[in-house]
Amino acid sequence: MDTSFPAARVKAIAEDASLRVVVTQRAYAQDVAGLGCTTVVVEDVEEAGGSTERVASGVRGENAVYAIFTSGSTGRPKGVVVEHRQLGNYVASIQGRLKLTEGMSFASVTTLAADLGHTAVFPMLCGGGTLHLVGKDVASDAEALGAYMQTHRVEGLKVVPSHLRALLSGPNAKQVLPLKRLVVGG
Repeated sequence: MDTSFPAARVKAIAEDASLRVVVTQRAYAQDVAGLGCTTVVVEDVEEAGGSTERVASGVRGENAVYAIFTSGSTGRPKGVVVEHRQLGNYVASIQGRLKLTEGMSFASVTTLAADLGHTAVFPMLCGGGTLHLVGKDVASDAEALGAYMQTHRVEGLKVVPSHLRALLSGPNAKQVLPLKRLVVGG
């Protein structure tokens, strides 16, 4: 959920999804405080010495992994549920098509609240890679993104054509390009 959305939209999404628990970072805890859910702050778990032991989840392929909400162009946004098996098939397909290897790094320059960036997100999380969640301020500044990509030696980037066009119009256009994989689409 993108907490930069208007508060009313965030609350409507939380209610529609029947959220019971929200996992967030301390910096965003206030943004989700009024949702009527239990809030788990990642830094608090880390500071408390949370266990890193693997847990048997009991998750099956038909269980929901996430819900993505439409833009609401026809009225109220609607949630679309994606199952574990669907996401698993997608990840396997992307890993194969893009020849992603364990340990690769990929940058995501879009909101996690839209599925267009999931080409970067889930294959990295499921395949032992490094996921760079680039903030909006850096992602929209060609010079800042170029510096980030070079500093972190980012190997992959998924970007929509209009965003790429804007980034490549700057003076150091080649710096925004990843070292190995550029995926353009929307």
